[in-house]
Amino acid sequence: MIEFNHKDKIRADDHISSLLIIGTILFALFFTLESIMSLLVYPFIALFFHGILKIITGTNKRNKGNPKNLNRVLFSIISIIFSVVILYFFV
Repeated sequence: MIEFNHKDKIRADDHISSLLIIGTILFALFFTLESIMSLLVYPFIALFFHGILKIITGTNKRNKGNPKNLNRVLFSIISIIFSVVILYFFV
């Protein structure tokens, strides 16, 4: 247990964390287009995969006649189409 709390290791972790934060700030300052694109692209990729997961959960329910499942599948298809259109527009 003493090895986990060694002061040199904690100091090295602090230096590495500060270098990563400084590197991220410099990346955002000098490469603004890439940072803006990464901020815009990630949520729409997540929306795309969220739509796929909602289609899978909507079609694998026991009570397939429930209107909630149909709405879930329709909204997930709309979200997939919306995310693909927006990603096509950005990229």
